[in-house]
Amino acid sequence: MRRTFDLLTKPLADDEQVVVSANVSWPETTDFKIQMAPSVSQWFRTSVALFYKGRFSFSVRRVGRCDKLVRFSARVECMTNDKANQKNALVGCYWPPPDSVLFCDPVTATDTPTIDSRPALPIFLNPRSSITAGGMRVFLSDRGWPLAAIIEGPIAEDEDRLGLYVPFEFPLPLAMPKHKQAIEWIHLAAARQDLKRSDSTILHGDVIFGDDPPDFLLCRAIEPAVELVQFTHSDRRHELALTKDFRGMVCELPPSRFSHLGGHLILLGFDTPRGLPPKERDVDDVARMIMELEQYKCAPNFGTPVQGNPRDGFVVRLINTPLGDRNLDIFPLPVVPQTRLGVSHGFELATSYTTTTRLKDTEDELTRIVRMHDREKNDILLISAGAPGLSGLCLISDEVAVEPILLEYMNLPFPRHLKRILLHRWTFGDVYQLFPELRCLTTPVIPLSEGGPIVLPIRHIPGEIWEGPCPCRRHQRFSLCHGAQ
Repeated sequence: MRRTFDLLTKPLADDEQVVVSANVSWPETTDFKIQMAPSVSQWFRTSVALFYKGRFSFSVRRVGRCDKLVRFSARVECMTNDKANQKNALVGCYWPPPDSVLFCDPVTATDTPTIDSRPALPIFLNPRSSITAGGMRVFLSDRGWPLAAIIEGPIAEDEDRLGLYVPFEFPLPLAMPKHKQAIEWIHLAAARQDLKRSDSTILHGDVIFGDDPPDFLLCRAIEPAVELVQFTHSDRRHELALTKDFRGMVCELPPSRFSHLGGHLILLGFDTPRGLPPKERDVDDVARMIMELEQYKCAPNFGTPVQGNPRDGFVVRLINTPLGDRNLDIFPLPVVPQTRLGVSHGFELATSYTTTTRLKDTEDELTRIVRMHDREKNDILLISAGAPGLSGLCLISDEVAVEPILLEYMNLPFPRHLKRILLHRWTFGDVYQLFPELRCLTTPVIPLSEGGPIVLPIRHIPGEIWEGPCPCRRHQRFSLCHGAQ
């Protein structure tokens, strides 16, 4: 089968030379073809590529004179001896990177802190079985808070398609209404807002609440009935719910018992049978972890976060540990989030617990939710990934599970009654049509090919949604009607 992967270097100066390489773990890989990004093709010369012991490598040299630093970018195609089938429908979503990523202004040495000046983010990796890791991404907020770490690699029992391993996730809650229809309206309004960037009219028109089904009616003649559903993987939601419960138990204790942890994100691995946070009834487990927090000693002079661009000098420390081991480490935060625990105790908690998501798991979940909503009354099904639900949590892992490079390998559902299936990713802002054919309707607002830590702006609910008319047609502002919190 045909496979592709992308290569992107650091910004290179005139005449600078680097070796570009990638681990390739697909079986019996042959016939490599390198396609350079058109906008940088005149600035680079490449050597003959070499594939040896699973590593694909070649040399790249910057040629010519350019006032800016230039990143080398290429898309590599190869053939493999497996059953995975990759479509080409979404290539334009993630390659080539935009010129703003490829052409960079030179920076002085003082602009970027040295690696030694920044504490490393500890990442405890504890999968249930051995894995092959092909790459890792760390997602940061624009305030410097680590939101998630996601490792990817092929899974043999799933036709060697890429799987996702999530060692930790630290979603920050948004304030949400308590009404189901209000949350669905926020999801629909956000998707409509992102579709406007590409002048798409698929969800245009005045909106009123439907009879459930459908959730909404568009005041137009074609495909007026819109049903809403949230895409999520239950394993991470379950772990985050238990973490929230444990965090609540800590909140009930005097802050003075944890003053030494102030200003930090605490990463905890629990020594319970499944490695999950203990429930309130597990008195001994709870007491043991509370004692661990109380007795933890911070290293001398540790804990000064680096200011400025959160990407600069960012490093991680990957720790491979068995599931169910008790682990505890810390990471300094530039600003403590205004959560309940952050406000009362001055620090925050995240669980070190690795979940695995295969493409098959995502396919099964998409099939399940499409089957549930495939009714004659529904014309369009809008699936929101990473969007806040009643808890207000926005999960980056849910959005990455349906990113375009993975959608290209999926067997997507084929409904009987629905005329269209749309997928919207909350933070990345992209919208895809999954049915009747796979295509991109609105590209991401965040480049998908850029390496290193990925900085994501926290997407707040736009003011025009709160202050706009409520879809119930009572002629009130949404914030004073269904959107009341």
